[in-house]
Amino acid sequence: MAESVDSQLRNTVRAARSRSLRCVKAIIVQKGSVPSGAADVAAYTLALANSQPEEAGAALDKEFQRCVKILLEPDKPSLLLFRADLCENVEGSRWLLLAWLPESAPEVDRARYIRSRGMLADLVQRPYFLSELLAKDPKSLSWPVAAKVLAQTRPREHAELTVQLATAEEFLPAPLRLSQAAQGLLQRLVQKEDSCLKLVLSSRLSLSRLAAATGEAGANNTPVMEAKVMECQTPAQLAKAELPSTSCFFALYTRDDLVFVHWCPDRLSRDPTVRMRDDSRYAVLKPTVQRLVMSAFPTPPRLLLVDAREPQDLVDGANRAADANVAKQADSKQLIPVARGASIMRVRHLQTHLADQGLVNSGKLNELKNVQVGVDAVFWLRSIQALKDPFADALGGIPPGIFGFVDKELESFKDWGITPLFVFQGVAPGPQHSMFVSRMDQQMDMAWNYLASGDKSAAQKCFAVSTSRINGDFVYFIFHHLRQKGYECLQAPYFAGAQLAHFAEQGIVQTVFGPPGLLLYGVKSVVIHLNFGQQSFDWVDLDSVLAKWQLSWDEFVDACMLAGTEYCLTYPYLNLSPFGASVAQQGQRFNFDAAVYIIRQAPLINWMQTFPTEDMKSDHVDGYCICKVLVQNSPVLHLQDHAIRPLGASSKGAPPSVPNDFSSIMGQKLPPSLYYLMLHGIISHKLPQALAKGEWTDKSQPLIDTNEFRSLLTDLQDYRRTSLGLIAQHLHKSFQNKSILCKAYWEPTNIRQALGTDANLPPDARVIQPDIQQGLRWKITYQSVKAEMSRQKVDKVDFKFCLNWHAREFEQDGPLMQGIKEPQPPSFDDHLHSLSALVHFLVLEKLDLISAEDGGATVLSDVLKDTPRNLTEPCLTALELMKYGQLNGEPFEAAHPDKPFPSEVKYPTSSQLDGAEKDKVCGMLLLCRVMSLVPMRVRNIMWDSDVDFDLAAFHALVRVLKRTLRQMVEGALASVLLKDLAKVKLLPRGFMCASPVHRDSYPHVPAELPTFMLPRACMGIVVRYFLEYQKDADSFATDVGKRFPCCVQPVEDLKLAFTFWHDLRRCVDTIAETLGAEELSEDMRKASSILEDQKKRLGGYLAAEPTWPSKGARLSLAAAGTSSH
Repeated sequence: MAESVDSQLRNTVRAARSRSLRCVKAIIVQKGSVPSGAADVAAYTLALANSQPEEAGAALDKEFQRCVKILLEPDKPSLLLFRADLCENVEGSRWLLLAWLPESAPEVDRARYIRSRGMLADLVQRPYFLSELLAKDPKSLSWPVAAKVLAQTRPREHAELTVQLATAEEFLPAPLRLSQAAQGLLQRLVQKEDSCLKLVLSSRLSLSRLAAATGEAGANNTPVMEAKVMECQTPAQLAKAELPSTSCFFALYTRDDLVFVHWCPDRLSRDPTVRMRDDSRYAVLKPTVQRLVMSAFPTPPRLLLVDAREPQDLVDGANRAADANVAKQADSKQLIPVARGASIMRVRHLQTHLADQGLVNSGKLNELKNVQVGVDAVFWLRSIQALKDPFADALGGIPPGIFGFVDKELESFKDWGITPLFVFQGVAPGPQHSMFVSRMDQQMDMAWNYLASGDKSAAQKCFAVSTSRINGDFVYFIFHHLRQKGYECLQAPYFAGAQLAHFAEQGIVQTVFGPPGLLLYGVKSVVIHLNFGQQSFDWVDLDSVLAKWQLSWDEFVDACMLAGTEYCLTYPYLNLSPFGASVAQQGQRFNFDAAVYIIRQAPLINWMQTFPTEDMKSDHVDGYCICKVLVQNSPVLHLQDHAIRPLGASSKGAPPSVPNDFSSIMGQKLPPSLYYLMLHGIISHKLPQALAKGEWTDKSQPLIDTNEFRSLLTDLQDYRRTSLGLIAQHLHKSFQNKSILCKAYWEPTNIRQALGTDANLPPDARVIQPDIQQGLRWKITYQSVKAEMSRQKVDKVDFKFCLNWHAREFEQDGPLMQGIKEPQPPSFDDHLHSLSALVHFLVLEKLDLISAEDGGATVLSDVLKDTPRNLTEPCLTALELMKYGQLNGEPFEAAHPDKPFPSEVKYPTSSQLDGAEKDKVCGMLLLCRVMSLVPMRVRNIMWDSDVDFDLAAFHALVRVLKRTLRQMVEGALASVLLKDLAKVKLLPRGFMCASPVHRDSYPHVPAELPTFMLPRACMGIVVRYFLEYQKDADSFATDVGKRFPCCVQPVEDLKLAFTFWHDLRRCVDTIAETLGAEELSEDMRKASSILEDQKKRLGGYLAAEPTWPSKGARLSLAAAGTSSH
């Protein structure tokens, strides 16, 4: 193989995009005379042979054929780097490495080029996309073959090449089979009875014989792969084992990851010709062996591919792969990326280093039988692979199988006799530097472009790496689902990790399940992985870590802080890895061992004196101080006296040793009554956090950033002020007068880093205060509620019940209206229905559906009370959107003019629409948006169907609105309970549970209060399919079921959506003149003509009344999560 790369080739490849080069050709040249007997590997250089500029506007297939025709010679091997830059990722281009290996060339030459591919591939910097095509005949040099390889391209997340030996007929590189003994050993690997296998060919086989075997029948002509067990469990252990001097493969199964290694050692002692022939055989067979190994797994594990020439390559390659999902999110300051809903102290590369050091232990699940396990709830949810639906964000934030998949995990806990105690995040301060992590916008654009071109698989991959499926809304609904199921759940006052550490110290739990960062809190042992399928678990032991690294616990914490967390930056000199490396090695991947090494040399305070600049020093030192305080002094619920105080304050009543400015980090201490409501999940952390910290942070950018989203988020400040006021009115005046600075992801840096108490805030800063108003004097007695429920023939209090009760009482001046304007607080009897009715009335009052002046009805309440009960919440949502001018059929506008929507989507622009075309386009958008507010019944599977760009943008608005309405319900409930905490006992465990108790009870759920569950965009997607359907009516029911397999009864659900459309049109027509909604009324009239024309064309069966649910339908728990009714 070539020993080095010519500098001209290196510079040409790296500047290819800026110089508009389409293709670069590399050849191996001999450096001169070579001493007799020396290995030829030391005599060759990979050099630039030629290049071709791109032709502006030319299609990729034409470009590919042009470059191949000009650059390749029929009988001379060479390497091409072809730049397919019509599909760009975050940093740059998509590349194809073409290895031209004509059969007429000497086998030694072809082998030399095969071995040199990696050197050329390394010139393509991460995270560029790179695939590889090995071609041996002219038929393989076609664009369809190359395009198929490119379609499978992924970002270069680790030391990996996607290798295909192309032929005109197929992509399997070579025939191959495993021996019977090898098959048995592979099954032991799958069952984790063994951890590592070495795979070798049973005999030598030439490339020509290998090629001939492709067309020959019979097992005798097929090469056989044998296997041998290796006694190692990690890449680090494999690197220290006795490695062979010839090429082979290793399959290493660690946790859920399968590390597949192509071992191709540089051994100068071997005959160079023999060595090249052996290496080329294994290079050609690599994809087939990989496929055979993966096919043995019932559920394919995550595959980490490593090409290794030296033992250290095994460790570095596996580390790059394992860390890729973290590293690609980190910003230029080497911050730990912070996912939405994160509840842990995450340390950069800690878990990887623990595994490399052999400090991750494995055990059998039966060892946890009858064990009380404290569970970091968010970490647990992120470990459930089935919840990671790539389309969840595009559907509105909640995957279809949310409750069903969780229930399967809960059953596994029960089957193994494990008793979990779930701990959720509380009022934890936001990360100091990465609160506003920018999403991978270019990845998102690629995802939508892939969808527009029909490549759903590629789109899903882009969505998967650039969206978060475990978000705040998701976590909220899971918390109440777990409570309803009878599991012990606690919302920590601040950090979930600190609370788990206290529970472990007090013996409440015997062990904890969470990230290895829990070791920072002094937790003695942490379960970091539960594998119910493999009946095993992985865990780390703090004492073993400290002993092996020769550190005290304080030194361990300091080393982790130097490595970097979400609260402090990586110590800058640690990025010069490995520690003490030569200049040529600078810029390589971060090495955690360096942090351990320097802490052993001197304490943290010494290293804080050494920084390249004073600005960098200030930036880092503040972060280290804050992180240290959070680790040592995070407030927790102390079980001795049920008080909230810092973790380090051990004895009852002892004054905590915390900094004087502790409140500037954690926020103002809240009253015990509010902590009590938080601990029991009666109120989520957002409202208390705003009152404590004086800031309201919207750090999560929506999937599609629009002007409309930003406008709505700003307009919703009034509702937020109301929700805060409902709580603050019962607190100290310091909370009532609190200035709260609103910070959104689009705000400039000077606002994002400011405090609400700053004297010189920028003029465009948005500062709100709790809105405390004297409300109506509601007097709710159980007898009156019971009588009204009997009159209306209902068994649950909801919005429709309250609106109809209020309308009747207002008309008759009944008992409910007596004294309602008196300046006295509301009251209710000691009964759940009375409490529920009061909360509903408070919410209706704050939403101006009941007049706050005289308690009278409004035009909105008059129309909403006549809406069917199962459509009341969607109708209320639509009316709220209408209030803010966000219910229409106008195309959305991009938030940034210089960042337009993805071009392939061909999203309409309002200014370019007029006349009949505008009526049709806007009418379709309006129909789909409105009907998407109605939930669909879905199965416990991933969506895996169409998603819609416009509906994804629309549901970003729906999501933030429903979250705000949910917070108003929390504020109303808290305002009632803060006056008398004893009334908390009235609430059942599932008082906000949005999932049904039984499969057949949908849409009726245990919730006693409005949950404002997210509806998902599924109905709108199916409505668009219906409106664009061109075949006959008889085929529709079958086709829609095939197109949307996740939907249980799409035709019946469509009927309900049509019912909702007509009911909402009734509402809008009624209020149009009074509220100035004439334009919306006219738009709905025009849209209705589109709907009715299609309904007539497809027959009258879609006009029938829906059945909800259908008799005997088997409805999934996932379906139940789509509605609160």
